[in-house]
Amino acid sequence: MKNKTLQTNKALQAILLVLLLCVIGMGKTHAMFSFYADCPSGQRLYYYISDATNHYVDVTCPGLAPNFGWHGYMEPTGDLVIPESVEHEGVTYTVVAIQFSTFSNCHNLISVSIPNTVSYIGNATFYNCSGLTSVNIPDAVTRIGMDLFAGCTSLISIAIPNSVTSIEEYAFEHCTSLTSIDIPNSVTSIGDFTFENCSNLTSVHIGNSLTSIGNSVFKGCCSLAAITIPNSVTSISDFAFEDCSSLTSVIISEGVTSIGWNAFAQCTSLTSIASLATTPPYLYPSVFEGVPYTTLIVPCESKEAYDLSAWADYFSDIEEDCGTHEVIVDESNINGGNVSASASSAALGEEIQITITPEEDMALASLTVCNAIDPEQMVPIFPIGESHLAYGFIMPPFDVEISATFSPIMLLSECNEIAASAYPNPTNGQVRIEANNLKQISISNMLGQQIYEDKAGCNEFSYDFGKHETGVYLIRIETTKGVTTKRVVVL
Repeated sequence: MKNKTLQTNKALQAILLVLLLCVIGMGKTHAMFSFYADCPSGQRLYYYISDATNHYVDVTCPGLAPNFGWHGYMEPTGDLVIPESVEHEGVTYTVVAIQFSTFSNCHNLISVSIPNTVSYIGNATFYNCSGLTSVNIPDAVTRIGMDLFAGCTSLISIAIPNSVTSIEEYAFEHCTSLTSIDIPNSVTSIGDFTFENCSNLTSVHIGNSLTSIGNSVFKGCCSLAAITIPNSVTSISDFAFEDCSSLTSVIISEGVTSIGWNAFAQCTSLTSIASLATTPPYLYPSVFEGVPYTTLIVPCESKEAYDLSAWADYFSDIEEDCGTHEVIVDESNINGGNVSASASSAALGEEIQITITPEEDMALASLTVCNAIDPEQMVPIFPIGESHLAYGFIMPPFDVEISATFSPIMLLSECNEIAASAYPNPTNGQVRIEANNLKQISISNMLGQQIYEDKAGCNEFSYDFGKHETGVYLIRIETTKGVTTKRVVVL
């Protein structure tokens, strides 16, 4: 027995020695393929050569192996600009990815500019970056990974490009400063807990390619006032909207066939709910637990089916909506542009398009659709395309009123214009910007949503508008002597 124990101990020692040598070897190998390089914004980042043949590098964390954290090293802070390429030992490498957890817990990071060369951003990259206010997601990125922005309590807004097809679990959990989100038509799935406890989220547009809404996706979003479930969605999962205590209006599309446990439980302000499905969706237990008494609106000739279903356990008053409802444009409060609707009246569930036409040097500042009788009851709107000159909404079971405001393009703080040019204009591709001593370029659409921002040097800069839809865009040009804004028409 003693010899057997001795042999076992020697075998274990041999295995541990091999593992230790492997770890040491891995550390040396990683060190050989890793290096520091300076950023245009002044910080230093750590890079790993992921493809030596094609000269590709990933942004990562320093340490024995990637993503072991920044402890003991100078972590990135402030406004970080990640370059498109870096040079190391005479070789120029293209930055193509950010490895998982790279910037997690960098509490003093304020903004991050990611180049369009990056096509992959790993899970938890910005996890718990509590000071982060803005990040751009490049057009080549196809997924918003798990925990990517979870705990980013200062993140106010973020634009998700049309290249993204999935938003994964916990991606924006506890982003308590996030107020609105547009989920583009390219997204087909949203993972569990994606927006859980985003307590200031008031506006959500869900694209028309989404097929299912995951568990607890909007749970605890206590400022969310209204939601329209698109026709592409076939199921609403458990706890999806639980504790959305400000939710007043819900329209469930005709494509929904099932609604999960507690999906709308404790939505204590819900006063308007309509189901567009002629066949009542299957309800799991406690779907509307804690919802106050309200009327359920259903399509023509479907009341009997709902009366005989589990829906009747929650709604003693079920009414059919067979008429039309008015679409009113509040012209009295619209100055600086024109707003028109595709119809003056419509039936429940019809899509109405709103067309925006700003006057010269004016931009759309706000657009709302609400109950014509109760202005506090909002109707969700969604952009049609990227130009932000057209919007849509699904007709609810009441008359609606459309209101809008416009504001001048130039801000008072930017009235000190400097000499700059942007040409060709109109364009359907590259625009060349020229000005002396450029510092920064920012580009936004007519709703004020930023589509590009980066530092610029020298006296010229080019931007490709070919990837954007037709419309009017604003280029904010900052130099060492002042700021000006140019209006560009994309055909």
